[in-house]
Parts: sequence; C-alpha cells; structure tokens
Amino acid sequence: MIQEAVTKNLAKRGLAKTEGIGEVTVGYLLIVGNNASTAPVTDYFGDREDLEGLLDRSHAAYTKSKNPNYFEAGTLVIDLIDSKSFKLLKRGYTTRPVLRNASASARATHIQAAVDEVLRDLRIAP
Repeated sequence: MIQEAVTKNLAKRGLAKTEGIGEVTVGYLLIVGNNASTAPVTDYFGDREDLEGLLDRSHAAYTKSKNPNYFEAGTLVIDLIDSKSFKLLKRGYTTRPVLRNASASARATHIQAAVDEVLRDLRIAP
C-alpha cells in the first residue's frame, strides 16, 4: 500500500514508476512504536549509515510521551535519491496512530494521506 501511495503521488508530478533503474529511487522506512518499544521495517529503505540515528530518535520520541495510556504509532520516512549520483534529494517523514482492525480501504486512505503529507512540498524540475 505504501508503494502504491508513493507511485500515485509521484505520478501526479510527472514521475512514472519504471521497472529497473529510473531517474529517482524511492526508499522508505516504517518505524512502529509504543510507550515501551520501537521496531523498524527496513525492507525498502536499504542499509543507510544514518538508519540507527533515525531509529534512536523515533524510540526517544515514542518512549518519552506523556501519554499514560498505551498507544501505537507509526513513522513513515521517505527518501528520494538520485539514481545516478546516489545523492539524497529529499527526506521527509510523518507520524500517525497505527490503525488496528481497519478495512483495507480505510488503511489505504490513511497511508495515502501520510505519503501525501511527506511529499507535500516536493518540487520536480522539468
């Protein structure tokens, strides 16, 4: 669903998904946390040297919450990388409550809103 949401957002900006190597590579990281623990899903993010720092910051934010009630939140980090130079063009993130037992439609809407927020100020040069 995250890949579909990113593809839809970038298509509106004139970037089409391609098989193989395109002009831009999209990597994304999902970090799920609560009042006590944090778990990353790095399958589509790669082994970046700043990964541990991102996880540490997320863990600190989740566990220092003043909310005494149990909660679950997810942070979505999206990187846009120049496929030729490997330069990071943009990094953005957003944090949202985790939806449990939501319908596929509600989950897709939630994810699309998160992706759109992360990429809201993305400018694509012609």
